[in-house]
Amino acid sequence: LIIFLSYFPVNKFTTPKIYRSLENSHYNCFAMNIIFLFFIFLLASFTAIKLTLILSILLFLYIFLFYLNYKNIYYEVISKDNFSLKLFFLIINLFFFFNSSYNLKLGWDALSIWIFKVNNFYNGNDYFFLFSEGFTHKNYPHLGSYVWAFFWKNSLFQKEYFGRLFYDYIYLLSIFILSDSFKNVSNFWKLTIFFIIVASSIYHQNEFNGYQEYLLFSLLIFCGKLFLIINSKKKFLHINFLFFVLILLTIIIPWIKNEGIFYSLFIGLIFLLTNQSIYKKVTFIVTIATNIIIQIFIIKYFFSINNIFQFSLDINNLLKNLHFEELFLRLSSTTLYLLYASTKYLLVLFNMLIIIYIIKKKIF
Repeated sequence: LIIFLSYFPVNKFTTPKIYRSLENSHYNCFAMNIIFLFFIFLLASFTAIKLTLILSILLFLYIFLFYLNYKNIYYEVISKDNFSLKLFFLIINLFFFFNSSYNLKLGWDALSIWIFKVNNFYNGNDYFFLFSEGFTHKNYPHLGSYVWAFFWKNSLFQKEYFGRLFYDYIYLLSIFILSDSFKNVSNFWKLTIFFIIVASSIYHQNEFNGYQEYLLFSLLIFCGKLFLIINSKKKFLHINFLFFVLILLTIIIPWIKNEGIFYSLFIGLIFLLTNQSIYKKVTFIVTIATNIIIQIFIIKYFFSINNIFQFSLDINNLLKNLHFEELFLRLSSTTLYLLYASTKYLLVLFNMLIIIYIIKKKIF
């Protein structure tokens, strides 16, 4: 079901020109389709449309597309081209799925914040019901919880952890996109790169079992891939379509987790440094700003909650409690402990090596 929902509407046969723009990669197409899927989920979360009905509508549309191209799709699936990569992708997903079903522990964030939002959507309520008296952390975003609830509700056995399997899938897909981005190397080396990245992060998997981090990580990988394609020197007809997808992505990210708001601002800053037209840059920044303002408006004014981004929006209170000496000491100690904590993670060393390489090669 997950792969079927990832295969449409953009793929090699339904949209061949867009497929070529996406480096002739099925995995890149999967990423585009997941972005569309998340945007549909975001819109639906503000309504009381049943999760099963949403799935039925999607299946109706996608089965129609499959019917129009089923012969081509069938031969593509069984073809020997990149068969080892396709088989490995299925096997590694199954491995992660079994691992998640065996280790059912939820992290603190998941237990205290996200599972309540998940239950809200699973029981047929909309986003606005989260602001009733029975819910804590009302100011936290909700889209990741909606995804969790969607795949839980539409699972065959109605097991809660089935909803979490999509988190494993999107995480592995994002790493596949990273490793598949290495051109002119054999599948063996692509799988080796994949194993290195997974091995560098899987050791600390339990520290991320609030699960929203998986979504943010994956969506940022999709974003980076889109940046590279859009800003490449190659000129193609569908660059405006990919620009539209990138806009959808920056709309989605802030509704996953509070940190997503700041990520979207960073993405906007980076986009200003690209070689795109001034019209696209203005459109991009205005979209990001409007999306953030809508979130603030809903939480602060519509529901009278004076707290977002995990700090107060009361300007007078902020200024009254702003002591620069204390702020400097806090920033210093936070930086010190951040550096100390980062030594636990192999990915930090990996990131530092990449940064050194980028600076050395002047790839800005």
